[in-house]
Amino acid sequence: MRVEPDPRVIDWMDRQRASHLFLSAISVDEIFFGIETLPDGRRKTHLARTFSGIADAFDGRIADFDANAARESARFRAHRRLIGRPMSLAHSQIAGIAKSKGLSLATLNARDFEGIDLPVVEPF
Repeated sequence: MRVEPDPRVIDWMDRQRASHLFLSAISVDEIFFGIETLPDGRRKTHLARTFSGIADAFDGRIADFDANAARESARFRAHRRLIGRPMSLAHSQIAGIAKSKGLSLATLNARDFEGIDLPVVEPF
């Protein structure tokens, strides 16, 4: 997470209906983990406050990792391994959540999700 967000991300998000935007529980974990590993200081404090506010704004729209998401995650990860393009556990879990909830996945790293049966949007 950057101290100053990419304006293209903000612009894209502003053009979406808030009710159509979700965060995956896995993404929330990854971001908070990254913040927690930073050295204590103003940057860490700023990022923690900022992301806590973002997570609060998504209240009721944090998509969880359940049994259906786990099934899709395993299928995606196995497929990517079989085609010689392994996928990280976190990315397969995020994709599994999106697939099981009927969502598209917006990312800065569309290549990490190539070759799986999931609409992936790289709008920024």
